[in-house]
Amino acid sequence: MLARLFVLPSFTIALLAAPATASPQDECYALHDTHPAASACLTERVKGTEGALKAALEQAKTNAQKMEKITDGSMKAVAPLEASQKAFEAYRKAACDDAIPPMWGGGSGTGDAVAACTITLNRARIEWLQTNYPE
Repeated sequence: MLARLFVLPSFTIALLAAPATASPQDECYALHDTHPAASACLTERVKGTEGALKAALEQAKTNAQKMEKITDGSMKAVAPLEASQKAFEAYRKAACDDAIPPMWGGGSGTGDAVAACTITLNRARIEWLQTNYPE
C-alpha cells in the first residue's frame, strides 16, 4: 500500500494542530491559582466583553446607517439590527442567567459558570456584528 504525501501550507498545519479554544473558565483558572482570583478574572472579562460588545454594536449601527443612506432608505438595516440585539440579550439572559443556576444547584461555581456563559455569548455576538456589519 502506498502512502500519500500531501503538501499543506504551514498555516494550514498550524490550524489543524491548534487546540480548541479554551473556555473563559479555563482561561482564568490557567492564570490564577485560587477560586476567588479566577472568579475576579471572570468578572473582569464579563466587563471587558460588555464594553467590547457595546463598541461593536455602535460600529454596526453606524455601518447600518451608512447602508440606509447609500440606498436612500430602501434597505432598512438599523431596525433589524436593533431587533436582533434585543433578541440576543433575551437569549443571553435565558441561557446564562436563568438556565445555568438551577443546573449548578447554587454551588460555589454557579457565578463562574454564568460569567463564562456571558463571556462566550458576548464574544460570539461581537464576532457576528463585525462580520455582518463591516465597514
